[in-house]
Amino acid sequence: MVDAEIIKEWISKADEDFEFALSNLNEGKRFFSQICFHFQQASEKYLKSFIIAKELEFRKIHDLPLLLKICSARGPYTLPTGPRIFLCMRPKKLTILLHEYVPSSKKS
Repeated sequence: MVDAEIIKEWISKADEDFEFALSNLNEGKRFFSQICFHFQQASEKYLKSFIIAKELEFRKIHDLPLLLKICSARGPYTLPTGPRIFLCMRPKKLTILLHEYVPSSKKS
């Protein structure tokens, strides 16, 4: 059985990374490498919270395309949809990650 508190913790950490990156970006900060790092971290944590919620294979990895593959392993899952869309640059392609499959910790 899935522990909802663990999922909320992952989402809370992801929200922090996302808000930090977005805030710096909106303020016109020129720390693009660090901003991208925090967006990547947020994306990774959102995907891992989905993996935990669906009781899929949890792996300590940082490979977004592989995490997406794990998310769809026992499909057909519709990847989470909601107000947040993260665009993660990869060489010559974009990976779109969607969030809002469980209530955000901020809504609790």
